[in-house]
Amino acid sequence: MLDPESAVRRYLAAQQVVDVDRIRELTHEDLVVEVPCAPRFVPPITHGRERFLDRLVRTLGDRETGLFASFVYTDLRTFLCKDESVVFADYRSVGTFRSTGGPYSNKYLARFDFLGGLIVRFVEYFDPRITEDNPGSRGFGSSPGVGRT
Repeated sequence: MLDPESAVRRYLAAQQVVDVDRIRELTHEDLVVEVPCAPRFVPPITHGRERFLDRLVRTLGDRETGLFASFVYTDLRTFLCKDESVVFADYRSVGTFRSTGGPYSNKYLARFDFLGGLIVRFVEYFDPRITEDNPGSRGFGSSPGVGRT
């Protein structure tokens, strides 16, 4: 079993390339993902690992139809809480919008809660205006199954 900080690093590495199998290994089936400041096409709360993975694949997973042509996390720092069941992380992203080729970058602050060595809750804060105000995201999420459902 990984220590929580290593699990967070592996989780983010898997998320940026949409490695569904690795994410499944690192997360609890009852995963709750919260994005309190979500862009309009991202639900603010997703209950269940499989539902989250489905949303992740539709948003980031396919470089032909997803939001980004490229996307990576950088500058990751993790902070383990005293009881070791919570890790805070801050990191950045750099990417390219698929539809326009325009640049994307953002800063994040996240909380990861663990249960039985697995991530059971992931709360991520970032500036949704950077996505919503960019021409590269216009129209994204208007497809069936993508968005706040």
